[in-house]
Amino acid sequence: MTLWVIHIDKLKSDQFDILENKIFKIQSWLKSRNVIVNSKLLTAKRLSKKSKPAAIFLDNFYCQCFLLAGKYPVWWLVPPEKEEEYADFVKHIKVARFVNTEEFLDLGGLGGLLEDDILKLATKYAKDVYKSPDIVFLRLLLLKQKQDVWPEVDGLACQLKRGVYSGNKNIDQLFSHNIVLDALQASIDNRLHKQSLNGGPSISYPK
Repeated sequence: MTLWVIHIDKLKSDQFDILENKIFKIQSWLKSRNVIVNSKLLTAKRLSKKSKPAAIFLDNFYCQCFLLAGKYPVWWLVPPEKEEEYADFVKHIKVARFVNTEEFLDLGGLGGLLEDDILKLATKYAKDVYKSPDIVFLRLLLLKQKQDVWPEVDGLACQLKRGVYSGNKNIDQLFSHNIVLDALQASIDNRLHKQSLNGGPSISYPK
């Protein structure tokens, strides 16, 4: 488990030390209860640039993280159908003052992903295939799904947001683990469908 603490850009040295000390106490308390937590203390700008490509990192971040305290990501205020217009819509939110701008922070949208980024990341994953073949295989399937819909913006977080915006109250369907499983299933089904169209062997498997 990772505790992400996002702070303002201009944090004074003594303020930073106080924040670090609070995080240490939280980790110590959780450790005493056999819960190991890693911490990441950084600014919103550094978070979005922490991993390349940022769009894939944020896709996983928005899908798997939940807010404990503080400001929420403005990404949640951008409707699913406006994902490709993320920057313009966030600007509209700020200008129209639908909500207080102090309530949220802007970590970035899921757009801007290049097909070359997908290929580079796939190559990077493939190099670790001997260390964790199962994990690498699953990651490559998720990347393949992104490549299939590219340049359309889609991903695990987009599926979660669509479920929330549609009013889906089924917790199991909105659980990030199940969203990942559904995405993997869709990727496999799509692959098998293409194989059957090309005259490839028919493969059946239990669902």
